[in-house]
Amino acid sequence: MKVPVKINQKVNGYQYNGTIQIGERKFDWEIQFGAHLDKILSQEVKPEGREAVRQLFDITLRIGDKKIDISDELFGFLMGTIVSLALDFYQEPQTQDFNAGSIQYAVGLLGTGNTATCGMETAYDIPEDRLPQALVA
Repeated sequence: MKVPVKINQKVNGYQYNGTIQIGERKFDWEIQFGAHLDKILSQEVKPEGREAVRQLFDITLRIGDKKIDISDELFGFLMGTIVSLALDFYQEPQTQDFNAGSIQYAVGLLGTGNTATCGMETAYDIPEDRLPQALVA
C-alpha cells in the first residue's frame, strides 16, 4: 500500500509536523525532539530505556481533533516512517541551505511578504499486514 507522508519544519532541528495517509484516513503528526538533531545524529544523546526514547522522540498523532494513543507497536511504526523522514529531511542539502538563510533571503527579495517554510513529500510502500491496527481500524 502506498503511504504518503508530508513533513514541514517548524523549528530547525527540534520540531517538525506533517501528515501521514493510510488509505482514506489522513493523520496529522508532530515530533518534538528532546535534543537538537545534530546531537541525536552524532549520538551525543543516547537514551536508555523505553521512556527515555519516547521523551527524546515525542510524537503526537491526531485524526481530526482526536488524539491517537501511541502504543509500542505504533511508536515503532512511526519511528520507521516519520522520524526517519525527519532525520533524512534535516540532512538534505536543500534543508541545510534553507536553514543557513540563503533560501529565506531569496524569498525575502521577492517581496512576497510570506514567511518561507521548508517541507517535502514522499510515499512509502508498506504491506497492509505491516500497518498498525490503530491506523487502519
